[in-house]
Amino acid sequence: MKHAFIMNCHRDLAQAAISVPLYRRFWGEHSSLYFYYDGPPDYDPAAMATVLANVTRSWTSEVEPRKSASIFNALNVMADEAAADGADIVSFVHADMIPLFRAQFYGFLDRFWQTEKLVTYGKMWPTSDYVDFANLHFRVRDAHALRLLPIEKLHADLDFNEAEATMSFDHFCPDWRGRAYRMWSITWPISGSAMMRPGVPDYYHPVADKTGHDPTGSFVIHNYLPESSVIHVNDGYFWQNYTTLSDVTAPFARG
Repeated sequence: MKHAFIMNCHRDLAQAAISVPLYRRFWGEHSSLYFYYDGPPDYDPAAMATVLANVTRSWTSEVEPRKSASIFNALNVMADEAAADGADIVSFVHADMIPLFRAQFYGFLDRFWQTEKLVTYGKMWPTSDYVDFANLHFRVRDAHALRLLPIEKLHADLDFNEAEATMSFDHFCPDWRGRAYRMWSITWPISGSAMMRPGVPDYYHPVADKTGHDPTGSFVIHNYLPESSVIHVNDGYFWQNYTTLSDVTAPFARG
């Protein structure tokens, strides 16, 4: 089973210059990496050179102001090309997403492949039926054949990639949920009030915008997928210490 990561970089080239070499060093033996840059033309040439030296194939595009359109353009191009190059499964990632544990990740891919399901599926929010983009792996040729791919932007006035991708799946492949490999997403709440004990002063009762924060209170973790070990995180400490926080330096032989 041949696998490829497909990475969309919407403006954040500096982050890609950090994550892409990690993919090449620790994941390149068993997975290809396709890279699509959609950002300002006056990018840092050193950062771009670092990225291009460490990817399998790459594309650049003019800035697409709508985030969802940017993501769909990149995903569709890379999924097409990866399939043409012989990939069986493609895994979508942003520049700030990466798996942590190799045996866990490739074991998950093997299980997913053996089920003959089209796509992985875990809800981003408990009360909304929208796909989680940190958990989007396609059995790519079947996904094309059954019209799950390409993802179409059906509502020009929306800019909400999770909702719009789900709408595209529903429109073009109505039975896709029955063909989906269900997974568990750990996500952090968008809003809500912190619960404190009686007697604690009011200024210790912040309304939480998002949780999963570093010691400074800055939000850093978007979501984590336990089965695949993919994490979506924008914490500098994490990226600086990736080899310590993961198992990627341990010997690994894929079965």
